[in-house]
Amino acid sequence: MSTRMNDNDVVTAYIDAAAEPARARLRALRKVILAEAPDAVERIAYGLATWQQAENLIHLGAFQNHIGVYPGAAAVVVFAAELTTFKTSKGAIQIPHDAPLPLELVRRITRWRFEESMKKGAATKPTKKQATMKKTATKPTKKAATTKAATTKPETKNAATAKPETKNAATKNTATTKAATTKPKTTKPKTTKAATKNTATTKNTAATKAATTTTPPVPPDIAAYNAARSSTDRAVCDALVAHIATALPDAQGKVWHGHPVWFLQGNPVVGYSTHKDGTRLLLWSGQSFDEPALAPLGKFKAAEARCPRVDDVDERALRRWLGKARAIQWDYKNIAKNKGVLARLC
Repeated sequence: MSTRMNDNDVVTAYIDAAAEPARARLRALRKVILAEAPDAVERIAYGLATWQQAENLIHLGAFQNHIGVYPGAAAVVVFAAELTTFKTSKGAIQIPHDAPLPLELVRRITRWRFEESMKKGAATKPTKKQATMKKTATKPTKKAATTKAATTKPETKNAATAKPETKNAATKNTATTKAATTKPKTTKPKTTKAATKNTATTKNTAATKAATTTTPPVPPDIAAYNAARSSTDRAVCDALVAHIATALPDAQGKVWHGHPVWFLQGNPVVGYSTHKDGTRLLLWSGQSFDEPALAPLGKFKAAEARCPRVDDVDERALRRWLGKARAIQWDYKNIAKNKGVLARLC
């Protein structure tokens, strides 16, 4: 009789073998992970408890002073704004035993990893049904080929039996054409160069004024996020939204992984989140801006500025940073596709 343990039993044994408080914390995290990826296979990989579905989604490890969470390098970058209270490295997060378990954050990280793995699976492996449909679509049936041949054959009978126009009709059409082509002389009003220039200047000034005074509306989910903050944080958030909308009117804003973020062609460039010590402005490529007031964040190119109160928002510096956010970008959009390697876009 075989005594080999199945995959679930191996992970259970790994967790049961851990000392407290790691054991209880691993069980709580396991429950959260399975809630988001119930079909994931549990196994041991790299000496860690692992959940796999199409690819390794996330690993957990028990250590003397902390729990190690390993969702991959891309996830650590995407959730960087929410991981500032934890020690992180490329693809790894350390949760000290004396810190509350961020169960909701781990839940969202697992969901994001699951969704990313499904996208990659769908893009690289078409189903058997899709392959069959494609093959059928490229091979025309005998009936379709016959129909095509019938529709492309010219109708010679109608062409041969068509009656030519009468002489009177031809003469009438010729006279009408001649009358239509004879243009009456018109007198153009005289306008001076000065008047034309003034009109163009007025038109351009009005257009420029309209363009500069029109800003895109605040996305509803971001407005709801700001409204749920304290009065102090809300004032900071509203000020940041106004500046971002003015400086980056073509950016797409939405609440992404729990906090407002703006994207340029799908690439995250700026966002903010509220914490106990105030609001933090996050610039995904900020480490390349050469701005001493921005503090590096994480192992990639992100940087942050902290604004506890609305008076702490340096408007002049913020406008400069937002200008650089457009001009200097690193490719976070494709970091998962590039296996954790961050490439410079502009």
